[in-house]
Amino acid sequence: MILSVSLSLPIVQSCIDTAVMEFPDPVLVAFITAALYIGYIFSLRPDDFLVPVANDKHRVRGCQVHAWFPGHDQPYSISQLHPPYIFPPSGTRPNRFSLLADYDKANVTGDASMRACGANPIPGQFCFIHWLYEFFLLFPILDDRTAIFGSIPANTNTSPTFLYDCFRRTLKLTALKLGLRVSQLLPRGARGAASAQIKGSGGSQQDCKLSGGWHSRAFEKYQRSDFAMSDRCAAAMHNIDAVDVNVVRYVHSTPRPPTL
Repeated sequence: MILSVSLSLPIVQSCIDTAVMEFPDPVLVAFITAALYIGYIFSLRPDDFLVPVANDKHRVRGCQVHAWFPGHDQPYSISQLHPPYIFPPSGTRPNRFSLLADYDKANVTGDASMRACGANPIPGQFCFIHWLYEFFLLFPILDDRTAIFGSIPANTNTSPTFLYDCFRRTLKLTALKLGLRVSQLLPRGARGAASAQIKGSGGSQQDCKLSGGWHSRAFEKYQRSDFAMSDRCAAAMHNIDAVDVNVVRYVHSTPRPPTL
């Protein structure tokens, strides 16, 4: 049996290193990096945010992703982080990103819960929430209905599936680098990324389930009505040592005995 590998933070970082080495275009590398971080923090399947435009019925759009800032009661959608909108003063950075999905494959009745990730609370350490904020300032989403990566420049995006294809190639090359099977490191691995990361940092089973909007009982969707969990787990989500890649390689590459 071949087990899929979750895209925990150390594997995401390894993928980013691969993209830097593989693709000479820094704009493309920035979009691949952003796609890795968005998939990671929101536990998204590739069809949620990397599908071709022609099949974008449930694609994540600018109006669904929000940046929250200290001292501001209301968030800003990432499509509002550019003029003529009055976004927070220069130098202000968000303390979390949130997503209100309009569709969840596991909850087709429309009860998909909010997903969120807090900024790194440890001063001086890298924060991918702040990195994403700077990315969306540099590559603004011009309206609420535009897909979150719809701002990729036309001279970079050479086909409707270009970003997805590059995303997948990055994972393929990273799998080979880590000694994994190519079939184990796939875009859908982002769906369980936050759960694996929080578990690796010692988080509770409940936090693991809630981080990605997993539902085993209907009441759980009401427990994401505030940001207590995402803010509490922000340090865990930024912990590059939470998952030992050597252990991942061992678990996913050691041959299993045949079934008796």
